[in-house]
Amino acid sequence: MRLRHWITLGVHESRGSAGRLAFFAVCLSVGVAAVVAVAGLAQALDSSIQAQARQLLAADISISSRRPIPDEVLAAVDEIEGVRRTGVVELPSVVSVPVSDEPSVVPG
Repeated sequence: MRLRHWITLGVHESRGSAGRLAFFAVCLSVGVAAVVAVAGLAQALDSSIQAQARQLLAADISISSRRPIPDEVLAAVDEIEGVRRTGVVELPSVVSVPVSDEPSVVPG
């Protein structure tokens, strides 16, 4: 089938259901606008946090690694005069409960 045939078919089908076509177009537009708005908000929030990172961290330098930082590096940092170091460890975790008919509540 050629493009011209598809266009003719689309025009013919849209005549019979113009209301549904308009509703579909509006829904599609609202969906795209919502996705763009959320992405823009997330980017603006991330930029704002990055811009204020020094005040939020209360630090001049932040070092992060997916692997443990070698002891030699930590010792070298500790030898620098006026430097205080704070270690943070983040662990992913999953909570599971035995299967039962009774609801389970995890205290917060």
